Amino acid sequence: MAKKTDVKIQVTGGGSGIGFSAALQNNATDLADASRKIKAAEIAECIKAFGKRPDGIQVCLDGLSVYVAADNTGQELSWSN
Repeated sequence: MAKKTDVKIQVTGGGSGIGFSAALQNNATDLADASRKIKAAEIAECIKAFGKRPDGIQVCLDGLSVYVAADNTGQELSWSN
């Protein structure tokens, strides 16, 4: 940005839904990152905002590591969302 003062780059967090809804659908950015596929309702909102379907390009995969302390007495892990 020091060389291109007319260019503004912002990196913010909040999850995939934030990128789709707050950024793309509100025409605040040209691209957004996501760790999941875009939902049908989000596609519809982007079409409404831009008049066309958004494109997705996979550039990497998310990873998750779970570490448990050696003295933890738990026997299993479960996940719910």
